[in-house]
Amino acid sequence: MKIALVTTEYVTELKGAGGLANYLYRLALALKEMGHEPYVFTYARADAQVEDAGIPVYRMKVKNYGVELLDYTTVKLWSKALHIIYPAWKMSRLLRRVARTEKFDIIQYAQLSALGLFPLKNIPAVVRISSHTGLWKKHGGYAENWRQIKQQEALEMKACQRADGVFGPSRFIAALFEKELQRRVKIIETPFFSQHVQIDPGLYQTHLAGKSYWLFFGTLSEHKGLKVIAAMLPDFLRKYPDFHFVLAGREVDIAPGLGAMDYLRQQVGNEVLLQRVLYLGQIKHEQLFPIIQGAFGVTLPSLADNFPNACLEAMAWGKVVIGTFGNGFDQLIEQGESGFLVEAGKASALLEAMETVMLLPNAQKKAMENAAQQRIELLRPAIKVKELINYYLEIIAKHQQ
Repeated sequence: MKIALVTTEYVTELKGAGGLANYLYRLALALKEMGHEPYVFTYARADAQVEDAGIPVYRMKVKNYGVELLDYTTVKLWSKALHIIYPAWKMSRLLRRVARTEKFDIIQYAQLSALGLFPLKNIPAVVRISSHTGLWKKHGGYAENWRQIKQQEALEMKACQRADGVFGPSRFIAALFEKELQRRVKIIETPFFSQHVQIDPGLYQTHLAGKSYWLFFGTLSEHKGLKVIAAMLPDFLRKYPDFHFVLAGREVDIAPGLGAMDYLRQQVGNEVLLQRVLYLGQIKHEQLFPIIQGAFGVTLPSLADNFPNACLEAMAWGKVVIGTFGNGFDQLIEQGESGFLVEAGKASALLEAMETVMLLPNAQKKAMENAAQQRIELLRPAIKVKELINYYLEIIAKHQQ
């Protein structure tokens, strides 16, 4: 099959590309290995056609001065709508032009920014949902005001309604969309792609070798649970003087002008305790993997999440993960068997779960770590990409009726 993958981001565009970009990169490689022909269409700073790892990538410039002028003259009342509708329309034109020669069997759009707002009528289309804009805003995931968020939500829902099918990895997020769309959302869990990279243990050996520590990795933001960690840390550090707490990932502002780590330091307050808090910044996977491997456990107390990639990576390395109920973690973690789940937003529950893990007999903790790895084995590309291909075929058959 010839498959067009349409996205707001891809690994060719961003330094330290996000989860969507990396997911699509790995999916495209897997599709190619299975004999299919993936084509990537992505938002970019300039129009161009390139090839990456043998996969055609069509880069489309998003910025348009006419749109910027219209946004200015309308006092930015419709800013979000303008910056979604124009790129989606332009992407539709690019797809139509390329489809004249490439004859795509199906197009997969990312849900973010309503990329599928103008689908091509003669080609089956699916939308993959990866987040819920309103929920992310509620928990601090977006800086825009509610007027802009409502514009984005409405357009994303319209794009989903216009597609032949909608799918996503998370039962929790799918249920939200099903209620709003009044249509079925297919659950297809994200494949877990093992990364064969040259491990770089330097950062671990310099800062963490020989230390006992809990780890958080991912975006340091409110919706990923940074405030919960900050509230938990003073009690944890006082009660367990032999333990450190390590954070790794991109830092964002918790409030205007207040970065996540500055907020965390304010909440902990005590300079002596802060000596056992280590922030490593945004690091490469080859540096991160030894740090995951050396952690006693991993805390991911998200307020809103989908099918968390950080959870997949930690479990794949055989780590006990503490996640939250109702945010995709309960789809991955069996309570007390392959990890632990706590109430979102509750620092005391997070600390209690950490203490439970610390009191586990070695044999029981090892069994839990093994169970975590076995769960991730079920997400092998050979299983999950094949499931996606079968879904494509189902949608194509439905479109042809």
